[in-house]
Amino acid sequence: MLGHARLLLAFGVLLAHGKLLPEATSRSMVSAFFVVSGYLMMLTLSSNYGRAVLPFYWNRILRIYPLHIVLCCLIWILFPSFVSERRTEYATMFGDLGLPMTVMLSFMLLPRYAGFFNKPAWTLPFELIYYVLAPLIFRFGRTGILTYLAVGVLAFCWLRPASDLIEPFGLYWTASGTPEGVLGSALYFGIGALAFDLQAKAQWSLPQGARSTLTWAGMLLLAAVLLFTLRFWNVTAIQALQSANGTAVNVASVAAILLVLFAWTGRESEWSKWAGDLCYPVYMIHFMFTDYLVDVSHYRAALVRAAEMAHWPDLEFVLRSLVAAVGSIVLGTVWVAVERRTIRKWRWGGAKPAQASRKPGEVDEDAVTPALPQIRP
Repeated sequence: MLGHARLLLAFGVLLAHGKLLPEATSRSMVSAFFVVSGYLMMLTLSSNYGRAVLPFYWNRILRIYPLHIVLCCLIWILFPSFVSERRTEYATMFGDLGLPMTVMLSFMLLPRYAGFFNKPAWTLPFELIYYVLAPLIFRFGRTGILTYLAVGVLAFCWLRPASDLIEPFGLYWTASGTPEGVLGSALYFGIGALAFDLQAKAQWSLPQGARSTLTWAGMLLLAAVLLFTLRFWNVTAIQALQSANGTAVNVASVAAILLVLFAWTGRESEWSKWAGDLCYPVYMIHFMFTDYLVDVSHYRAALVRAAEMAHWPDLEFVLRSLVAAVGSIVLGTVWVAVERRTIRKWRWGGAKPAQASRKPGEVDEDAVTPALPQIRP
């Protein structure tokens, strides 16, 4: 069920970029993504690597970068006018480094420049920082996790009001690469890591019935967040859900994914594995359809015309999101198929995890994605 939950998070971001959900919901999905990463990176280190740090880094690099670089090149080819506008925007904000240097920094996923071509990649520098620190945190156990949390939270509070920490991640107070963003994300990664530690200490003691109840409670809560923040509802109701700058939405999203994680045993159905495999591609690919393609005048005109013919203005956003969902799933499926035959072989050819054989519940690195890692039995 975890794979389904993660794909639901990815679709929450997609629907927000398709203008069916508010930004607060999208950023709350990112908060939940980071919680999942904190949990699963502790699990993969525990199951596969132990103190073998270099193999862990090798597999993280080959999992994160290839799709990012492919999408950057594709966007550059298909949407050159956007790239030109983006370069002007970045030159104004950060100074003109020249196109070759800007492209290189974007390919490397350095802060600020990670989202130059593909905007959803703005989250990946935060992931990379956490991956660099994860083996160190893991080595010191709960003490390392609590220290990481404390340093991140205290340093953030030195820069921003403490209440900002529970707003939807990144909303109003951060962008990729800012100190507030790096420190604020520590809270969400740390919550996930702490959840893994607490669950491990409990030794999976929950009975099956309780696990099933927690899983479905988390899934229903997550679905409710998406459903009741849709633009079709009464504006007053949406504003109530997003009170205090979206804090209610953010807290509900994080609580929902924690319920799923606490009940999770590592065993996934084939459909859930497939959903988990698609999470990262859907998250990374969808923006080409929800935003860049919409800037193509003929496509946008067709959406507007369809909405006018149906006398339903919101149909434009429904169609935009539907095209993005179908396109992301199709291209994501193609990417996963290609990756299995190429990149995954390179990963295991260059470095193998500490444990060559895996038991049920241990991590299959072939299924781990950056923001949304996947576990297989």
